[in-house]
Amino acid sequence: PRLLQNVAMAHWKQGHVKEAIIFFRRFLKDPSLTTEQRASTERTLSRLQEGEAQQSPNPSGGGIPEQQSAEAERKRALELSAEGKVFYKGEKYSAAVEHFRDAYLLHAEPKILQNLAMAYWKQGQTTEALALFIRYRDEANPIGEQRTQVDAVIQKLQQGTASSTDNVSLAGDDQPA
Repeated sequence: PRLLQNVAMAHWKQGHVKEAIIFFRRFLKDPSLTTEQRASTERTLSRLQEGEAQQSPNPSGGGIPEQQSAEAERKRALELSAEGKVFYKGEKYSAAVEHFRDAYLLHAEPKILQNLAMAYWKQGQTTEALALFIRYRDEANPIGEQRTQVDAVIQKLQQGTASSTDNVSLAGDDQPA
């Protein structure tokens, strides 16, 4: 099912709305989807069908100018990320993963990547969390205390001593992540 969702997102990002709709519909047929996954996908599908998403990221196609499109993507990504934080704080980590992943696909911002890594970690998916924390460290190049904390998390994950009950906070919150 995740492959279908990723294919749908890739089509959407390329401006292939009809194809995106087809793959989102196929994704929704999976009986193992959580309520949150289904609701999130249905909202996206509804936006696509209403034509709102036709002005999504299509740098080579017509539509709105690329700069406006990029800003709209960033704004939507930050909205999805904020929704992901609500799910994360409510300990609904699979929904948080979905929102952070969708947000990062729209706009590759390091704090969204870090939050995605943390949601995977809280979900107990340490392999994915480790890969994303390393990617975050390499892309964002945090300094000082932030770097020390990220390196400590990576080391714990590599050694298998990390626990999903470890106290971590989201990027952008008052506390350091």
